Amino acid sequence: MTSVFKRVHHVLRGRAMWLAVACWVFTALLVVDLGATPHAVATSTLQRFGALQREGAPGVVSHRGAAQLAPENTLAAVDAAIRAGADFVEIDLRYSRDGEAVVMHDPTVNRTTNGTGRVDRLTLEEIRALDAGAWFAPEFAGERVPTFEEAVEVLDPAPAAVLVELKDEWSEARLAPLVALLRERQMTHRVLLQSFNLDTMEALARVAPDFARMLLTRELGDEVVDRAIELGVSAIGAKAALYAAFPQAVEQIRARGLGAAVYTLNSPEEWQVALERGIDFVITDDPAAFSAWRQHASDALSAPQ
Repeated sequence: MTSVFKRVHHVLRGRAMWLAVACWVFTALLVVDLGATPHAVATSTLQRFGALQREGAPGVVSHRGAAQLAPENTLAAVDAAIRAGADFVEIDLRYSRDGEAVVMHDPTVNRTTNGTGRVDRLTLEEIRALDAGAWFAPEFAGERVPTFEEAVEVLDPAPAAVLVELKDEWSEARLAPLVALLRERQMTHRVLLQSFNLDTMEALARVAPDFARMLLTRELGDEVVDRAIELGVSAIGAKAALYAAFPQAVEQIRARGLGAAVYTLNSPEEWQVALERGIDFVITDDPAAFSAWRQHASDALSAPQ
């Protein structure tokens, strides 16, 4: 019996060594491949599998959770976006006075809670004491401002990707725990990180090079696309008026291997224009209505002429 165990041990040990060598070779080839294609890291799995450059009808990005279906940037809004079948659920992040990441769009809590004051001058305890739902509708009374960790807890098992907008400026030190949490949850290839702030985008390139990233911009043109490539992002996001002012922008963005996003469109007329322009994904407050419209548009595109 002992000799049998020895033979089995020898076989398993041999297989383990083979597997270790195979993994090393695969990793080496991956590094070589990424080194040969500098933008490959930035595009990430989201880009390589078509989530950020799409053919046909645009992808659905549910804005601030789902801002027309529930109080924005609450867990109720995140849940509404998931139930609506959004491709991406978007949330906004700010940090409290004590450095905690909370889900909030505005610099103050005034508009979406029963409190007042700047987010970065309130502690997490003070923010958590606020009602973030009653302003929207009575049935949402008692909704709280969630922390990033609480939002991730809901989004982790969801069949959707996640779009995180970082408001204001985030240093590497502030970004590090957020990125670590997402890596711990094995969500690296499901998360798109975005910001208008160039310093934040540069910090993301250093702290989160393995994540897909999107540059939000209030300008368009060759210089912006060049800057996006330098930052190693996977997509560019702009408002509809900018795309109207620079009708060649979508073609320029896509020609460089990036996705084009537009915000924030809430009517069929706007969605139709985005479709005709070749926009890759649309950020909307009503993912349910846009999903239904997109299905109709997709059916029309695929119908025999």
